[in-house]
Amino acid sequence: MENVWRKEAQRIVNTLSFVTEQGIVLGEPYDPVPTDVPNQSTTDGVPQINSYILDISSDTYSNIQEQLETNGQLDRALRWYRLGKSTVTPEDKYVAFWTGLEASVDQESALTDDELEAYNRVQNGIEDLVYATDDYDEEEGELDDLKNSIKNNIGWAKKESIPDAIHRNIKHIVDDEDIPNVDGDSLRSKLSTLSHDRANVVHRGEEVENVREKAAYLELLLRRLIEDTISNPYSDLFPNKPETPDHSLRVSPDEWFRAIFEESDIELTRNEIRKRAFALSNELEESYGIHAEAYAGWNNPLTQTGEGESRAEDTFVYSKPKWLDAEKVRVLEYLYGAGAVPVDVISHNSGLDTDTVSETCEALTNTNLVNRVGDYFELSIDGKQWIKRGGDPACLVIEDEEALQ
Repeated sequence: MENVWRKEAQRIVNTLSFVTEQGIVLGEPYDPVPTDVPNQSTTDGVPQINSYILDISSDTYSNIQEQLETNGQLDRALRWYRLGKSTVTPEDKYVAFWTGLEASVDQESALTDDELEAYNRVQNGIEDLVYATDDYDEEEGELDDLKNSIKNNIGWAKKESIPDAIHRNIKHIVDDEDIPNVDGDSLRSKLSTLSHDRANVVHRGEEVENVREKAAYLELLLRRLIEDTISNPYSDLFPNKPETPDHSLRVSPDEWFRAIFEESDIELTRNEIRKRAFALSNELEESYGIHAEAYAGWNNPLTQTGEGESRAEDTFVYSKPKWLDAEKVRVLEYLYGAGAVPVDVISHNSGLDTDTVSETCEALTNTNLVNRVGDYFELSIDGKQWIKRGGDPACLVIEDEEALQ
């Protein structure tokens, strides 16, 4: 019975780690001696857990509990995701996230019926070929290891490779642009590179170039695959969840509140609003940061009704966000075709002065459309998805200076 409850505890913690996107280590806290501190690869602490996060994690676990009982691959994938998030060593992260991807997929047969028949003939004939010697002593069994080794070494021909299996499972939710700076001209070839790098770490103890960045890519792939596998993890948080709004919560809160309240006459508490926002966005920190009272009152999308509840204001006039001016569009246009670049490079290619570019990049960073990496800026995943949804950036909402006054 103890093992049953331990497994249950592990699944709950795995789910909590997945929801919070932070590592959680099971077991007694470890107090490292000073000489161990530089080499400590895991952390016992963890996210700032509160009732809101526990409620979301509990609802999520209730939704996927039955699926975890019957889907060992999902169970293992969540475990390896947690282990990857719980270590600070980039090589350990790399191996954990790749192992999670391997655990998430089945290797299908790579052979046609005729090829499978030929394969079986070869396998069945190996024994006769190996033992075809007059002086073979069956009791000594000196050729048995050779026979088994040959059979195992040709076994790879029967099934697709691990990179092929991973590619088959993620190609509809990921493209090669999601993992830049990896050698390869397609998603499949980039997966081969990542697989080769993993073998270099595990079997040869070699260093991997840009290992932190590649580990982050593998984390993204594993999370996307888990999210695609889980059946309605947030259905208790938001029944009949609508499509996620095109604009971020920070840019257009009124658009989000229209989705959260389903344009119907319902009243929700602050935590109910937060849970629905999380179900729409998968952004825990952003959804927890919603303070409903800040969006209530005259010319705001909400009305407070007492008892800590709010409802959508039916007289509020919905409008598109008026934040994307021509300068921001020019920066987005350049970043969409570039990687992480400094301000002076953006300035040179956008035709804007460096001060304007600095201010614009900071504004775009605050809306989660651009990421800051040291002194460099790059388009975020949200930014890429937003631009893809709206087509060319120039087609998105643009307001001139007068409209912004």
